[in-house]
Amino acid sequence: MLDRRLVILLGILTSCFFGLWVLLTTLPANYREEVMALIGVFAVGASAIAWHNRGDLTPRIIMANVATGAIALLLATGLIACGIWLVESDILPTLQVQWRYILISLVGVGAAYAAWRRARPPEPTPKLPILMAIEPPPPPSKALADEPDWEGLLADLTDLGDAHRLRQLTMLQRLHTILSTADKDAIEETKRTIRQELQRLRTAAAAEVQETEARDPLTQAVALMEWGTQKLPEIAELDLSDLLMAKTIADIRALHDKMEHVFVDHRTLLAIHPIDRDTAKEKCNARAAAAEAALPLLRDMGMRLSEELIQTNDTLSPFRSVTGFQVISLGEGCGYVTFEGNGRRAALQQAFGTNEAVLVEVRLFSFEHQSTRETIIRRVNRVRRWKGVTGD
Repeated sequence: MLDRRLVILLGILTSCFFGLWVLLTTLPANYREEVMALIGVFAVGASAIAWHNRGDLTPRIIMANVATGAIALLLATGLIACGIWLVESDILPTLQVQWRYILISLVGVGAAYAAWRRARPPEPTPKLPILMAIEPPPPPSKALADEPDWEGLLADLTDLGDAHRLRQLTMLQRLHTILSTADKDAIEETKRTIRQELQRLRTAAAAEVQETEARDPLTQAVALMEWGTQKLPEIAELDLSDLLMAKTIADIRALHDKMEHVFVDHRTLLAIHPIDRDTAKEKCNARAAAAEAALPLLRDMGMRLSEELIQTNDTLSPFRSVTGFQVISLGEGCGYVTFEGNGRRAALQQAFGTNEAVLVEVRLFSFEHQSTRETIIRRVNRVRRWKGVTGD
């Protein structure tokens, strides 16, 4: 993993330094001193911030700060270069020298702080203890005469709001009911249930790894470069709204405080962008056909489309994804915007419309601080307006 991160870091540094060299060589000679001043202020500011937070620094965080710092410096230099170009074109008035250097200082310090904010270490997440060995079975005992008090246990855990143990209780009740019949079919169903649970655990573990890596600044930088490479054939169709959407989604992943699995009516899921490109439309049609074919299965499951159901039934294979449906809430009664799984959301809308409700398992990203939540909602709504999907 370290080698991969070093390659990414070197790639980012090379690209950023090349960009700085291009900016410096294309600027008028009388302005290069000011750009060098910006670089100096940025270096001092970044060093001061690193020293102040030296207790949090690790090799991983240092690499992330160097990478994000290089990107922030390139963007800050580009901003100053744009300002110089506007002044040279008489679009903006010329500022006095002292005001120019004050502005440069503010931009340099702001860029250094923004780089640290993006690369700072995340809050520690409590981890469950790792079992080093499989627990042995209990010793033989007399058969229990009494049926377990499932309803009482269900009521207690519901009152506690313990979703994790509620799921465990449901699984145990299923296995108990199956084994009570004690025939060959029951044993096969037990094995199938266990395989389904193993698949769910495997999917959940893979998703947690991916979500953890997605918050790493170097991974985000690679994802952005990969996204740009994928979009090169469509470069003529890209606009500012695509960049705004990418930045907003990155902010959701970086700033969220909690992610929980909940079921929501598919009719409350809102698009973040339209499905208007040929390849996306083809995928949407294939998924919609799969959803329609799985309708009898969904009805047997109470019209609940869970991640487990998707992972364990081939009919729904077009809906499979490590990340699942990822959403944020726009507020009470305002719906949920699907920032990951937007195409799958469109397929459900196409397959079922508004006539039949499907409860979809989504990963709801939430924000503890009201100001952060309001900022994210405002940015998401801006993306939706620019994308022309606010009427859905």
